[in-house]
Parts: sequence; C-alpha cells; structure tokens
Amino acid sequence: MATHKITKNFQDLTFSDDYMFMLLMKRKEICKGVLERILGIKIEYLEYPKVQKDIDLEMGLKGVRLDVYTENRESMYTIEMQNVNLHLPQRAKFYESIAAVNDLEQGEAYDSLRKNIVIFICTFDPFKKNLPLYNFTYTCNQDKDLHLNDGSEIIFLSTKGTLKNITPELENLIRYIDNGDTGDTFTKQIDAEINRIKTNKALGRQYMERRMLVNKYFDYFMEEGIEEGMKRGIEEGKAQGREIGKALGVEEGKAQGIEEGKAQEKQNLQQRTIKLYKEGTIDENVAAKILDIAPEEFRKLTQQQ
Repeated sequence: MATHKITKNFQDLTFSDDYMFMLLMKRKEICKGVLERILGIKIEYLEYPKVQKDIDLEMGLKGVRLDVYTENRESMYTIEMQNVNLHLPQRAKFYESIAAVNDLEQGEAYDSLRKNIVIFICTFDPFKKNLPLYNFTYTCNQDKDLHLNDGSEIIFLSTKGTLKNITPELENLIRYIDNGDTGDTFTKQIDAEINRIKTNKALGRQYMERRMLVNKYFDYFMEEGIEEGMKRGIEEGKAQGREIGKALGVEEGKAQGIEEGKAQEKQNLQQRTIKLYKEGTIDENVAAKILDIAPEEFRKLTQQQ
C-alpha cells in the first residue's frame, strides 16, 4: 500500500524511481550490466527481463509481484528497487523461497534447482554498517568455513555506504544511482536511455495516468478517514483486549483484542479497495498494490464478494 502521494513529474524521474527503473531494466543490456557489476561476474547469456512479474501460487497462499525477474540456464535473478526500509529481510526470504518453488516442476529432482539470487538496490543503508554491499548466504554457526552451498544468495546494495573494496565499475554505478554522476561508458548509456525514454510522449502519459490513479485512491482514503479508522480499530481492539484480560485474568486477552482490531482494519481496507475498483476509480494493478498482493489474488477477492 502506498504511504504517500507520487509528486514527481515524468521529466524529473531518475534511475531509482520505480517507473523509470522498470523501463530501464526491460532493456536486456542494461539489466545485464547492472547484474554484472553487482555480482562481479561476466554473464554470457540472459533471458529478456520481465518487469512486474507475478508469481501466483495455489489458492490460499500469498502470491507476489516482482519488480524485475530474469534468468538463464544456471541462475534466477530477482531485482528490487527500494526507497523505503520496510521488512526487507523478511521480504528477501519470501522472494527467494517463492522463486525456488516456482522453479521446480512437479517430479523434478531437487538438484535441478538453479542458483537463486535476490538483489535489493537501496537508496539508504539497510543495516547501518556503512557498507556498499551486504551479501548473505547460509553458513554453519559452529564453523563459519562450512557453507551450505544451496545456491541461494541475498544481496543488498546501498548507495549510502563507503565506496571501498568494490570494483570501479560498481562504484560508478552506485554514484550514478545516488547522484546522477556519469563516470563511465555504462552509466552514460543508462543516462542516455533515460533521456530517450523522457522523449516518449506515450510513456509520459502512462506515467501521469498512473500518478493520477495512485494519488486519487490516496486522497479517497484520506477523505474517508481510513487512517482514523485504522487507529480506532486498534484502540477498540485494545479496549476489548483489556476487558477480556480482566475477565480471564490474563494478559493474552489484550493481544487477542489487538489482533481482532487489526483483522477488522484489513477487512475494511479490502472492502474499500474493491469498491473503488468496481466503480472504475482504480485499475486492478493499483488495487493489488494497495493491498500488497498479486493481481491474481485481487481477482479472487473480487470474485468472492
């Protein structure tokens, strides 16, 4: 769910803005170049990247929409652009797990799973350690030299870390994402592509329509007092919890009341979003983004109403 309005004009978009990021990463050579610099390897072949890729699992399981997904015979790559530090470790674990499930066909052996790399490009330092790269793989707690070698890796790139112990190519990419400096041929190529995209009037109209829809739903919920409703639901949950706690003499009653208040809050948000969708105020993709679910999940919700 969006937490603020979209205020940027199309001509002001940069690499780190979601809309521009997805347009850029659809270009295979740019996507490949970004991956090579973050991973420090040469990639011989890469499938054409898919942006806003939906992975929908069985009914009752949470699907996901990935910013950018691409692959080759050996590896799968999920790339996310992040401007807000919110549940990143948990999301990274979920994305890595769901990509692995999606990769394995029924009856296939486990050793057919490909390398599974999840990358978050962050415009902040997610762990406050002043590093430009944070690479995570599974190792044994008792013996740090013992690696699980399951093929999974989670990487957080920070544009705010100290640029030490990295390649000049990656340093140039980080500087470009952070402040627009074009220090080499590749970052100049990205910058030229951004300028070319900005001359496309159709893409500009598409962005402005998206901005209008997102801001419209944001205003709608503000006018309807959704934030106040959320707070009220939690407060009512707390009050109910206190009453249960008094009756039963246990603190668990308070927790139960809070959870019930949150559940009611979620239900109210779903109902309001579906109402906006059916009125034609927002489209399916915006509705799914509001509820933080895949479009397929949202369709199932509307069918249940």
